[in-house]
Amino acid sequence: MQRDGDDGPQSRSLLRRALAPVGMLQLLLAQSMQPACAAGAEWPSRPVSPNRDPQLDVEAFGAVADNRTDNKHAIAKALAACAASHGCTLTFPGPGIYVSGPIALVSNLTLVVAEGATLHGARSTAGWPVLPWPEWPSKPNGNSPVGGGQLGPYMEPNGSFVGWFRGYNVSDVTVTGGGTLDGGGSLWRNLCARGANQCPALPQRPYMLHFEGMERVHLSNLRVQNSGFWTVHFQYSAEILVEKLSVYNPAGGNADGIDIDSSRNALVRESTWDVGDDMLCVKSGK
Repeated sequence: MQRDGDDGPQSRSLLRRALAPVGMLQLLLAQSMQPACAAGAEWPSRPVSPNRDPQLDVEAFGAVADNRTDNKHAIAKALAACAASHGCTLTFPGPGIYVSGPIALVSNLTLVVAEGATLHGARSTAGWPVLPWPEWPSKPNGNSPVGGGQLGPYMEPNGSFVGWFRGYNVSDVTVTGGGTLDGGGSLWRNLCARGANQCPALPQRPYMLHFEGMERVHLSNLRVQNSGFWTVHFQYSAEILVEKLSVYNPAGGNADGIDIDSSRNALVRESTWDVGDDMLCVKSGK
């Protein structure tokens, strides 16, 4: 439905471009506030070196970049090996497209999507887990570094699809490499053409990248695109650094770029957006 005063996609596209300098101003302000927020320390604290050992190749665990195979089990095996080693560098070497269902990150992880490689969301909802509560406001979470939220009036009666690329209550995660993360958003938009929360018989669409209850998370040097809902969502997390990220998600309702929600010590810099809704949001919860 077109809102009053909304002249359609062309008008919104022009508005996004007109507001681009505002986004740059926000980033400059974030950098200018750095010393005050850090009380003289480097803020946010720099992530652990991205060259974590052991060095693992996801293809050694059976993943294939053929733009067809669902690699979720191969990726899960690789991440389990990483957790067993108390950390690792896991590389998607490419070139090619690695398709996968939901991915759950582990602590002490450097995940490298190399230039020429794409990690792509699954092409079917079959087997996609559904949470019995929405992913916002958060289920109370005693391990959160900021403090958990309370379930409230925003409950989705049919729950919420779990986030596609997600970290829950883990720490020291770097995602980088020069490649692309693609959420396969058309899958979710085709489920409900009326908007993200306008089909009451369906669960809420998943966030593309969802980081909840995390500490020390670093996203850099990636293209992040084509989400069916919010693109990058930080929630109840701390020590967040986002840099040299290209966020492209111009289609569909609620196509936010980056949402920093109920979190602390977050810095976003040297990044660009072309999105169909809010570009960069800072919020304190619902």
